[in-house]
Amino acid sequence: MMSSATCYARVLKPQQPKEASMKQSFIYVGLDVDDTQSHGSAFAKHTGVVVDFHCRPTLKGLLRQLEKLRQHFSGCAFMLNYRVKL
Repeated sequence: MMSSATCYARVLKPQQPKEASMKQSFIYVGLDVDDTQSHGSAFAKHTGVVVDFHCRPTLKGLLRQLEKLRQHFSGCAFMLNYRVKL
């Protein structure tokens, strides 16, 4: 039987020393991690831009995609929502 867990985390850019404020732009990222592939989408509400991505289901692959998103949406904070199938 497969089960799934949904967790929520707030991640800010590491070089950003100040706290997130209400005026800050957020990028909402949804991740789905399973045995064969990880899928995700990032949504910038303030611009309407959506970026879809997929990668290998490894930590290295996922971190590489998140770094690309951080570069694409520079100056924004990220809100992550992920689902893992166990």
